[in-house]
Order: sequence, then C-alpha cells, then structure tokens
Amino acid sequence: EGFRQSARVEVIVSTGGRPGGRPYAAPGFDEAFGFRSAGVGPNPARAGARVSGHLAVGRADRARAVLYTSAGDLVTNHDVPALAWHGSDLCYEPSLETSGLAAGVYLLTMEAEKDGQPAVRVVRKILIIK
Repeated sequence: EGFRQSARVEVIVSTGGRPGGRPYAAPGFDEAFGFRSAGVGPNPARAGARVSGHLAVGRADRARAVLYTSAGDLVTNHDVPALAWHGSDLCYEPSLETSGLAAGVYLLTMEAEKDGQPAVRVVRKILIIK
C-alpha cells in the first residue's frame, strides 16, 4: 500500500554521438565483466525527484533494475539496455521517477549478467521524503 504500480524506470544513454548508439571506449578502458562500483542518488530524495542508479560492471549481456518497498512488495521491474560512461567505467544507469511513490524506504536492486559468469547483484536503499 502507498505506492503506485506504474512507477517508471527510464534509461539514460550517453553514446558520445557515435552512430548506432554504442558508446565510445575511453583510453585504457577495460570491457571485462565484473563489479566495479554502484550507487544511487540523490538519497534521501524528495517525492517527485528523479533518482538515478549507477552500476559499473563492464559490458554485460543483460541488466535489470527492480524496485521494492521495504516490505518486499514489487514496485517496478525493468530491463536497462543502455550504457553510459563514467571515466573509464562502462555503467548501466536506471533512472526512477518518484512522483508516484509514498514517503518511505525502498530497495533498488540492480543486477547484470554475462553468459558463463556469475551475475552481479547490488541492493541500495532509497529514502523518499515528502
């Protein structure tokens, strides 16, 4: 109760203007799959603010963002198909519009998979305040 099932997760894409939408490789960039860093912000966020996740894992085959209430109820579950650059790290960045969410604690699970390797799964708490 208190959340809206239609909360949206959008994708932020930074392709550096490259045709086809694939990001450029930064000098010294390593596309190898594996956990590098993760975060979410702003946190805490006011209701109506856009909250962005950050999962740096290199090039994955699949990435997902799943938002739960603190009681474990599913709010939204979406694929994150795009990549963005942060320095030399290749990242997946889900963006969550919080206008339909009630104040409280939410759990954002960001996960990435690459065939033949263990999945990377990170959970971050998000506090929504009025």
